[in-house]
Amino acid sequence: MIACCVFDAYGTLFNVHSAVCKFQRILGDKYASVSALWRQKQLEYTWLRSLMGLYVPFDQITADSLQYSLQVHGFQDDSSKVNLLDAYKRLDCYEDVPSCLNQLKENDFTTAILSNGTLPSLESLVDCANVAPLFDQLISVSEVQVYKPHPSVYDLVTRKFQVPRQNVAFISSNCWDAIGASNFGFQVFWLNRSESVADVLPGNFTTIYNLNQLLNVVQRL
Repeated sequence: MIACCVFDAYGTLFNVHSAVCKFQRILGDKYASVSALWRQKQLEYTWLRSLMGLYVPFDQITADSLQYSLQVHGFQDDSSKVNLLDAYKRLDCYEDVPSCLNQLKENDFTTAILSNGTLPSLESLVDCANVAPLFDQLISVSEVQVYKPHPSVYDLVTRKFQVPRQNVAFISSNCWDAIGASNFGFQVFWLNRSESVADVLPGNFTTIYNLNQLLNVVQRL
């Protein structure tokens, strides 16, 4: 039986590309490419720093990866970086997020976020999206100073809620994150918003395509 529903934040609840979309006029036709490379490098830097044992907070990784992307695309203006980083603290949440969370709370599920993000950044995101009251806890990897998909990150959930791994439903739109959580022992739901192909790695998960599907499948476990 599922005791709590734990969500990834970036890309799952919050649209990571919404920051750049707010500055299309400044970035011109490069805006989508800037955003894609920013996100790619952001993830790569978390994995590489975890492998090298060189942890820095996610805010720093976000700034470093943005700087790389802007330089690649020929943008040297520091004000663009400052504005984009500020917008990253106020990412748009997906339309299905509030309804999903309300459904879960109405059915007495404990809800939480488990994220690479720092606690202040997560607090900013949920406050700006007006969903803060719908979460029982925000959990950041900063407590263990290593990034997903390291097992110690997922173990934060079992330690905080004192529940067996198999009683945790974990939801992520990042397939690699879903696979990491699956191998840790969670009941995992890959939120495949873009109908992508799954990574060829070991792991068991259920695929859903929007968050409004979640309650029904969780209640059946």
